[in-house]
Amino acid sequence: MTSKTMSETNSLMANVDKSEYLALVGTFTILADAALVHFKGMSIITITSSTMMKNISIGNGLVFLCFFSLFVVLISPFSQWVTRYVMIELNAWKLFPNEIRNKHHRKDKIFISEFRAYAIRENNSVADTMIRKREQQKLSRYRLERYAFSFLLATLINILVSHSDVSSISWLIWNKITSADATIESLFITLTTFIVIMVTTWWGVVSGCCLISYPSDDYFYVPGHRIAAFEPEAPQPVPAITAHNTPPATPRHVD
Repeated sequence: MTSKTMSETNSLMANVDKSEYLALVGTFTILADAALVHFKGMSIITITSSTMMKNISIGNGLVFLCFFSLFVVLISPFSQWVTRYVMIELNAWKLFPNEIRNKHHRKDKIFISEFRAYAIRENNSVADTMIRKREQQKLSRYRLERYAFSFLLATLINILVSHSDVSSISWLIWNKITSADATIESLFITLTTFIVIMVTTWWGVVSGCCLISYPSDDYFYVPGHRIAAFEPEAPQPVPAITAHNTPPATPRHVD
């Protein structure tokens, strides 16, 4: 039991420094706060173990976990798809500079399809490791874009269900930002909130809704490489059988 707990703890700590993990945990926290404010009239900040045992049942927790999974897997991606469609129709991508496509010469580029064919043909483990690492980086960015948009959507839900009778997360942050007392705490919360909103908007909306592109995802930049594109050999034509090249028939012996 102890070894299993330590293993789970090490796995959890290994993901703490990942941005997509932070966005997912933030989405869970803000969405849980919104659910508590709307259905139980309490905030996750003020909840204690005694009030949790008294007001929240196991069934409530299971229903919320199901809703959270549905939110991350279906609701948020669909909302992001609708936002992407609206942004593209409004030509919003013209407002953001895309990555320079021609900054690398074609002869210094190795496209991933060519590099994968080279790795298979030459049985090159280093090339295979580079391809796997690039694909893992792309997958991590896709997850960050999806979870960042989920964070923004959960924040919007939290704001909509907030009211002055219950101090939700968004309500407390808004009170700190609009407070007349310029304390270190209010300045820190204001700066942190601004940074979080800007970063999640960039990854969730600008990058996640295809307003910018990443052409370098499709190739490796290797100046002066000598890796030729893989071209399968053309099949050799089969000579037609004519009267001139037909082999003589083997005589059969009849007893």
